[in-house]
Amino acid sequence: MAQAATASNVSLERFLSDPELETYEYRDGEVRDSVVGTPKHALIQMNVGALLRARLRKTRSGWVLSEARYRLPLPGRARFYLPGLCVVMDDPNALEKPYLDQAPELVVEIQSPDDSIQQLPAKIADYLEAGTPLAWVILPVERAVLVCRAGAEPVRLEASQTIDADPVLPGFEVGVAEFFE
Repeated sequence: MAQAATASNVSLERFLSDPELETYEYRDGEVRDSVVGTPKHALIQMNVGALLRARLRKTRSGWVLSEARYRLPLPGRARFYLPGLCVVMDDPNALEKPYLDQAPELVVEIQSPDDSIQQLPAKIADYLEAGTPLAWVILPVERAVLVCRAGAEPVRLEASQTIDADPVLPGFEVGVAEFFE
């Protein structure tokens, strides 16, 4: 599979104003296309999104968004990411903004064949440092999930185990296998 397109030394102003870069992520002058499009990736994204949406509909407290652009609040650093999925809680204006200027409450990244071994951990570290309390890194080939929380080592869950979304969605608990079915 071909590597995702990248470019270096792109100004933040150009990144934000160029419609051709809407599907790109930005990290201190470097842009990288985040679109994956494999059927397995799409299935996992829809499964996880549906499970989260079902929970959010019960609590009426937020939204699950796919590929929504975030600017992480990291002083002195420019980070615009498009997580595979994210949960936004209690922001009535969230859907009206061109990008969300905050850390997501829950971020879900699905490892793609194009993701380098260094890329996802760096993104997850940025999310956690910016204030995201919970991140899931889904590993499709391994049918596993890394659960990441600030100040703690990632916990690997296998398909035979259950996953929760505490503290973001208390009471949410599903089998990891449901992500892959």
